[in-house]
Amino acid sequence: MSTMKLVQTLEGIGTHWFFFVEESAAAQYHQIHGKIAETIEEFNQLYSRFLPNSLVSQINRGEKISNIPDDLAIMLSVGYQLQEITNRIYTLGIGSTLNHIGYNQNYRFTKSAESEIQLNPFITFEHQELQLYNGAQLDLGSLGKGFLIDKIGNLLELHGIEHFLINGGGDILLKSENPEKIILQHPLKPGYSFGYCESKDTAFAASAPSFRSWVDPTTQAKLHHLVSPHSSIPITEIAAVFVQAKSAFLADALATVFFVSPSEFHAAIQATFPCEYALFFPDESFWQSPGFIATIE
Repeated sequence: MSTMKLVQTLEGIGTHWFFFVEESAAAQYHQIHGKIAETIEEFNQLYSRFLPNSLVSQINRGEKISNIPDDLAIMLSVGYQLQEITNRIYTLGIGSTLNHIGYNQNYRFTKSAESEIQLNPFITFEHQELQLYNGAQLDLGSLGKGFLIDKIGNLLELHGIEHFLINGGGDILLKSENPEKIILQHPLKPGYSFGYCESKDTAFAASAPSFRSWVDPTTQAKLHHLVSPHSSIPITEIAAVFVQAKSAFLADALATVFFVSPSEFHAAIQATFPCEYALFFPDESFWQSPGFIATIE
């Protein structure tokens, strides 16, 4: 039975956040709850693709950044590794493609007719220098939230809170004395689940079109944010991916990577970044790696 208590909810970086701690740590948490909200807002101000004055927007405008912050360097380094493992099928340069299909700062959700999209955008990040190619625009949406969750988890531990559950829009970091259930949402039936995972110490993330999809009002095409940079076409072969890893940062990134990349890349991804994962297909079949422990109902 869970001994965690909900101590804070808030909105930030475009999603809902829920924070749970042990009853005995609730007073400690409330001493720093303002700092947690500040941390989320500071991250958003730096790394949102949608804010015109953010560091990411400055980079996308071609402005020279002389000193890349340590946090950004870590995200770029992992993103670049994953890009190369997947032969650039996954890339942090996907922002230009997302803008083109309407997922932009104005939330137009209408495919752009202003210009032809440049296919195959990609980045390089070597020797602390970031380069964008083929019209690439930086977008950290595939891993930024997980990185932020870990950052908040470190803040909690720094203030003596050892056991907690952070849920940022369905991405979870859990450290508990007792097993906690993580519900697996059905990607094709909103409001329903199809099973659960149970753990005391894990990070968990899911990726599915149903979490962020829309219909283009001009063409009536069904679109979502999980697209191929090689074609700008939404990927439909998978309905959802679920990942368990040691950090929310990796779980978040890998959920997207497994979704957008063909299965022939999956072994190399898992070998480089240890994790367990599961795939839910449009026909409702379900595959899980040997270490992905889940109860399917």
